[in-house]
Amino acid sequence: MPLTSWITTEALTAGAWRCDGRHAEPAAEAGTLLLLPRGGTVVRRTDGRRATVLPATALVTRPGEPLALAGAESGTGAGRSAPGPARATIVVLGAAGVPAPRASRVRALSPAALLAHYRLQRAEHAGWCDALAREELTLELAAAIVHDAPAPPPGSTALRLAALDALAAVADAPDGAPPSLGALARTTGTTPWALSRALRRLLGVPLREYLLRRRLAVALDRLAADPARSLSAVAHDAGFASHAHFTDAVRARWGMPPRALIGRGAASALLAAPPTRSAQSL
Repeated sequence: MPLTSWITTEALTAGAWRCDGRHAEPAAEAGTLLLLPRGGTVVRRTDGRRATVLPATALVTRPGEPLALAGAESGTGAGRSAPGPARATIVVLGAAGVPAPRASRVRALSPAALLAHYRLQRAEHAGWCDALAREELTLELAAAIVHDAPAPPPGSTALRLAALDALAAVADAPDGAPPSLGALARTTGTTPWALSRALRRLLGVPLREYLLRRRLAVALDRLAADPARSLSAVAHDAGFASHAHFTDAVRARWGMPPRALIGRGAASALLAAPPTRSAQSL
């Protein structure tokens, strides 16, 4: 899998990935692969199989099969950009790290994982290359995803497929105006109650919480690329009703306002907050 490599060790491989829709070779033969869309990009398989990976989610799978994923910028605010290459962060944990999942799954990123992903992207944009710090950030991100509380037991196959179809519909809607549960249920031929439970099993969190985390992920992606950008503009572009709504959402999940969270200082400040779990937990 073609990567702009951040780090490669016996324990992990990580980097930024762009895919033009052609089949990509696996990054490793064994272990656990984590794929996280970046910059608002939605990634989809090109072979027709259901696998829509949205911003603020991770595809957790084995690295043994080639991935062919096409990208499309998710819509925000005034409109949508044309489909383009899939952009994602790839982390591959070696076979000795954590057990590979028995089947691919999509998981909503926890606040800890969202923050770790933002720090990695900010480090990349800042152009600093401290290998040890980058490895620590990558392990922090992987730990936050792999050690999240497991989802409830899956429901019926029909409901799981309905939940995947609903995610695809969410991907096609503007970030600021996602479809309602009722509309998604009508589209997928289910009831709102059943679809709500199926989406929670798939993502690990209720749909409303996932949609808020998606807006936070888009905002953090854009701040990583342009830290000097106005927070009001970032909040608006990410689909928040107001600067205050954005600030309240950040404070509720990370215990601090946006300016304190993102920091404005030297690159070393990216490591000022302790990891949510140490590298030893992997």
